[in-house]
Amino acid sequence: MSSIGGSLQGDPQAANAPDGDVLVFGRDTSNQVVTNRIVGGATPTGFTVVPGGLLVSSEIEVVEPSGAAGELVRIFARGLDDGAVYTNPMTTGGWTGWRNLGGFTTSEISAALTAVTKMPTVWSPVVPTTV
Repeated sequence: MSSIGGSLQGDPQAANAPDGDVLVFGRDTSNQVVTNRIVGGATPTGFTVVPGGLLVSSEIEVVEPSGAAGELVRIFARGLDDGAVYTNPMTTGGWTGWRNLGGFTTSEISAALTAVTKMPTVWSPVVPTTV
């Protein structure tokens, strides 16, 4: 084990990047969301602030979408000032910005991907028979 640097509050979260790198997320001591890319699974690039200026009061949650619409990861956090849940997707073009999902919570948040499948509908008319 080796340190990747930085000083975080709470537990860090990690996600796989499509290029094989690992992305580590956390909340720094200034309540900003930060990320550190671990190149080749061994070389950290150093923590940088996720753009957008959101201050948070929760640990960061991260999910890895299937790459639909170029989305690589999506992070979630609770806003420090309003307790609302926010999300920020990272796409192949970079961060898209924090979006307020509304609500108010005082607890930690969690996020997960769910599979949505559409079951085929089969319809067969019933044909009466005579004997």
